Amino acid sequence: MKKIQELFRKLYSFLSREEKKEADKLLLLIIVMAILDAIGVASIMPFMTIVTDQQTIHSNMLINSIYKYMKFKSSIDFIWFMGVVVLSILLFSLVVKSYTNYKLLRFIANQEYTIGTRLLDKYLTQDYAWHINTNSALLGKNILAEVSAVIGAAMIPMMNLIPHGAITIAIITMLMFTNVELSLMVGFGLGSAYILIYFIIRNHLEDIGKERYVSNSKRFFVVSEAFKAIKAIKIESLEKVFLERFKQPSNKFAKSQSSAQILSLLPRYGMEAIAFGGVIALVFFLIIGKGGLNSSLLGEILPVLGLYTFSAYRIQPALQTVFTGFSAIRYGHDILNNIHKELSVTPEKDKNSLDVDQLIAYKHHIKFHEIYFSYSKGLDYVIENINLQISPGSVLGIVGTTGSGKTTFIDILLGLLRPTKGDIIVDGLMINNKNLSAWQRMLGYVPQEIFLSDASVAENIAFGVPKEKIDFNRVMECARVAKAHDFIVNDLDNKYDSQVGLRGVRISGGQRQRIGIARALYRDPEIIVFDEATSALDSVTEQAVMSEIFSLSPKKTVIIIAHRISTIKDCDQILVFNKGNIVASGVYEDLISSSNDFIELNKAYS
Repeated sequence: MKKIQELFRKLYSFLSREEKKEADKLLLLIIVMAILDAIGVASIMPFMTIVTDQQTIHSNMLINSIYKYMKFKSSIDFIWFMGVVVLSILLFSLVVKSYTNYKLLRFIANQEYTIGTRLLDKYLTQDYAWHINTNSALLGKNILAEVSAVIGAAMIPMMNLIPHGAITIAIITMLMFTNVELSLMVGFGLGSAYILIYFIIRNHLEDIGKERYVSNSKRFFVVSEAFKAIKAIKIESLEKVFLERFKQPSNKFAKSQSSAQILSLLPRYGMEAIAFGGVIALVFFLIIGKGGLNSSLLGEILPVLGLYTFSAYRIQPALQTVFTGFSAIRYGHDILNNIHKELSVTPEKDKNSLDVDQLIAYKHHIKFHEIYFSYSKGLDYVIENINLQISPGSVLGIVGTTGSGKTTFIDILLGLLRPTKGDIIVDGLMINNKNLSAWQRMLGYVPQEIFLSDASVAENIAFGVPKEKIDFNRVMECARVAKAHDFIVNDLDNKYDSQVGLRGVRISGGQRQRIGIARALYRDPEIIVFDEATSALDSVTEQAVMSEIFSLSPKKTVIIIAHRISTIKDCDQILVFNKGNIVASGVYEDLISSSNDFIELNKAYS
């Protein structure tokens, strides 16, 4: 039971303060519902008593007091009245039960939204280094599949077993006032059977729950890889290979799901037989206890029999729901633990520590002071001893072979990676968590691979801006600078309202690149970083775009990582990276005559 208690605690920890208050109110409503249900069941016995023996109206003190107080003239009228009362009690208890279930369902449905939102928020606020080391397919699976599984396999069963457990306890408690010995026999008989079956299958439920979690992860990984590598799959005819990779975990997932459902329903039909047999045994118990059957005894045992039969009718499905709830929670043990663990992770970048209103003045220089960086403790530095100053309005070019450290250096500049040692200082102000957001708002970034959402051209240029707030004049101005305006108005049917398709599949690579450049310009940043952003452009378009980029100086500071040396020939300063170090720096003319590394790069990329 310790595991069940721990799971309850974890489920409760998912709730916010307001949701916990709402859950407490629901618990109170559940208790009221259970009491009303017990009263509804208990009202059956006095009604059946006066129906089978009208003399009870006069012989029973309580019933006779009601009869006289209401001034009834005949037993038939009183029986009709009692029938209406019993029916009214039952109907009212059903109304309360319906309302309680409605509130429960609303509460549960809202949890899928709130838990999923909190989980996405946790992931988005993790730093860039965390995302580099985490499989995005796993994150998507947790948000879109496992949160739903937690709701279905843990929260819904828990919320179901609470009211049904309360109903069972209330009815058995009510029965105790009728016959303690008989009530204990009914409660123990039904309850012990469910408990025994649960203890037999609980370990198996946990095992198939683990198998379900592992196989579901594998399903998502295969699907994610398949769609990311769709071009290679089509060219090399690998469709069947990926289909086979998907089949095995998908089949295990389906089997574990069906096994859990079968095991949770297993006792249902057996318990119906036990309940029916219990009613027969009850008849014999009452007859034997009274010394044999006669007409007067029949009138005496029928009300008791009716009460216990109706009670069994209400208790058996309630016990089945409680059993199903415990089984589902046991099955969902690993799913729940995983989501609880994910929600418990503290983001590396604490949003509460960020001072988003702090302004950073960039009037004199950006200083990189003895910057070192390693992706993990114990690994070699990929960036070493970087000391550099960048002046406002200058154009800085960065070159180097693949793996030389230039992209890592840019990620540090962008605040995506934090230096292992050293500092970035802007006009005497050290960049840290408190002003990182303010620093990043000053930056524009154009990567080599542009992400485009399945939206219009204008929405992609003004990426992240609500459609109704887009400045279309600004969009067109930035598109002209990026040499994108002409193809947008001449080649696309709906011009700036044209849909680019998922990941920009409806436009060429060069067109995507130009939209990406326009996007970076739209925010009007003080510093613009181009990470091999013109590599997909033809030489004529690249020359035109670079001309526009260089014209941004001295209004903007421009940093360019280039593949072609010709792209950065006119930079104010060129940095040559090799094995994480700046091995040379200067203008093109000086480097081409003095730096062997630069000369070799020029030969390789010319």
